[in-house]
Amino acid sequence: MNAPKPVRRRVLVVDDNGVILKYISDLLYGFGYAPITATRGDEARAIMAKISDADAPDLAIVDIVLGADSGVKLAEDLVARLPGLRVLLISGYADALIDVDLPESRARTFFLRKAFTPGELKGALELMTAA
Repeated sequence: MNAPKPVRRRVLVVDDNGVILKYISDLLYGFGYAPITATRGDEARAIMAKISDADAPDLAIVDIVLGADSGVKLAEDLVARLPGLRVLLISGYADALIDVDLPESRARTFFLRKAFTPGELKGALELMTAA
């Protein structure tokens, strides 16, 4: 008798830089997660609008600066759709968090500065899932 395959936690990854998006997705897959990717906020919102609750992501990794879109606003929209969602905001800009305020979801929101190592991402994911 075959043992059932372990269920991979789904992670929505949103970054407008294709190289970074692939890097994160590859790391996630290697860590045992199932990445769902989007390069823009509107693309991520469209994915979320179509996805069933059973297939919804467990976690989200969102770049704070998404071209003309705001990763913070996207994170707020994602948490409004999935109230238990934990969000990892990422940014390479030193001042990216100056005006960030997610009062409704602060306990479920984390931050990681780019460029991060695989170990730093894995540690952030472990912290998010333990919180």
